[in-house]
Amino acid sequence: MKIKQPKFTQELKKINILSDNETEFSMIDTTEFENLKLKHYKLNECHFKNVSFINCSFANVDCMDVIFENCDLSNIDFSEGFLIRTIFKNCRLIGSDFTNARIQHTQFINDKANYANLSLSKCSNVIFDNSDFMETSFNETTFKDVTFDNCVLSKCEFLHTSLKDIDISSCEIGGMLLSSDSLKGVIVSPLQAVELSKILGLKIRE
Repeated sequence: MKIKQPKFTQELKKINILSDNETEFSMIDTTEFENLKLKHYKLNECHFKNVSFINCSFANVDCMDVIFENCDLSNIDFSEGFLIRTIFKNCRLIGSDFTNARIQHTQFINDKANYANLSLSKCSNVIFDNSDFMETSFNETTFKDVTFDNCVLSKCEFLHTSLKDIDISSCEIGGMLLSSDSLKGVIVSPLQAVELSKILGLKIRE
């Protein structure tokens, strides 16, 4: 799958505060933001590294060409946002909220995202790679050109979310909560097929 990477059109300037309405062309390294409530905020061509966001909200964020690296984004609110060409790498996204967000050409790499919420989101050209999404909600999520590679999906919810043509064979899936319409066309390993049959209440004769 081809995915567009974040692109920076000019050298990023180092800053340690965020403006009221938008931040662009900026490098933010080793700092902490607390109690930020920035609705309809714009992030454009930014690199956040070793940054902690404590009790922060970016609802309706417009996030384009942004890298979050080694950041703590636990419980952050990105609901109803638009994320394109964005990377979350080695980040804590525990309890993060992406409800009803549009997520395009975005990568989640080596992240810990337990209890996150991506319900009602629209994911297009998204890579979930080697990340822990245990007990995350993907209910009524739309997937197009999405890959899950070596992820923990145990106890995740995929209610009324089509997994057609998505390969989850390298992932941990124990205790997933799915509806029957979610499973049509999903690609799984033989052992996973047995696990999924148990979830659906099927009895397999030994």
